[in-house]
Amino acid sequence: MVEKLYAKWKKSASDFEIIDSDTALDLKSKAIIITSPKEKAVIFDMETDLAVRPVKGRKSQKSRGLSYFSFYPGETSPLRGVARLIEWSDELKIFLEAFENISKFQIKEFGRTPVIIFPEKMEKLKVLETSKGRVILKFLVKIEQTIPYSWGYQYNGYLGLEFVFAGHPTPKKKVGLEQEGISLFEAEAKFPKWMVIPEDLTDRKEVEKLVKEVRKVYQERDYHLLGKFVNEKVTFSDYQEKYRTLKHYEEEIESLKKEIFELNSKIEDLKKKKEKQRQWIDKEKEDLLEYQSKNEYYKSLEIENRELSFEKSDLLSKVDLMEEEILQLKNRSLWNRIRNKT
Repeated sequence: MVEKLYAKWKKSASDFEIIDSDTALDLKSKAIIITSPKEKAVIFDMETDLAVRPVKGRKSQKSRGLSYFSFYPGETSPLRGVARLIEWSDELKIFLEAFENISKFQIKEFGRTPVIIFPEKMEKLKVLETSKGRVILKFLVKIEQTIPYSWGYQYNGYLGLEFVFAGHPTPKKKVGLEQEGISLFEAEAKFPKWMVIPEDLTDRKEVEKLVKEVRKVYQERDYHLLGKFVNEKVTFSDYQEKYRTLKHYEEEIESLKKEIFELNSKIEDLKKKKEKQRQWIDKEKEDLLEYQSKNEYYKSLEIENRELSFEKSDLLSKVDLMEEEILQLKNRSLWNRIRNKT
């Protein structure tokens, strides 16, 4: 028996959907899918294409009671003893559900500017046949638009997205995707530090709550998928010319933005200098008005002083006249007294 969380639901000869074991059990309970007999099975393992069935787990000392997909009795996987194409975990399931319907997200390599990706389609657990064999991508992202705009063209309009929890992509996977023109971005799938992850993830409501929060963090907040590209970039000729043209325009735009920024900085500097000059002129005007005011005051004092000087001179003249008259009076009186004595 091998336990897996996802499998292919074959709806028709050309149409299938990736579903998890809980969804499969729900579809089975509603008689939408048939799991018995095996010949009528419509759910298949993604790695081997063998029929599988959803099983409701049972809690025990060794198991948490999570549902899973199992091969039918008496059938074993041909990949027994071989490394799996995909590592399964509760964390992976949450990130797969969160990113399946995400409208935008950011990826960031160390030391580089983040890239914003607007996906046209997020193909979950995409099975691809390459020259190196079958590989399963956590997501094959069909790119609708990116910021910078040219970025998506250098990657041929697609991105392979891997969430890493334990094992890393195999060399076969890296080279096989590279030959298909699909660059593989290996991201650290980190839960935000403030999120509390319960030990028991069998409660569907708790899982949906986590899924919603993870999607909100990476879609609406400035949270990046930190990681690196793990295979060589191969840009097909159909995209090379578009990429070069757009990249040229983007570089010119950035150059113009830089020039505009520098000019705006100069304008701001000139405005500051102009404001300082205006303040200096206003201060000089104030000083001049103060000087003029003081000058008028001094002029008025000078005039007043001149008038007082004239007044003083007049008074002195009058005093001199009065003293002369007094002297004359004194002399006359003395002469009269002398005459009277004789």
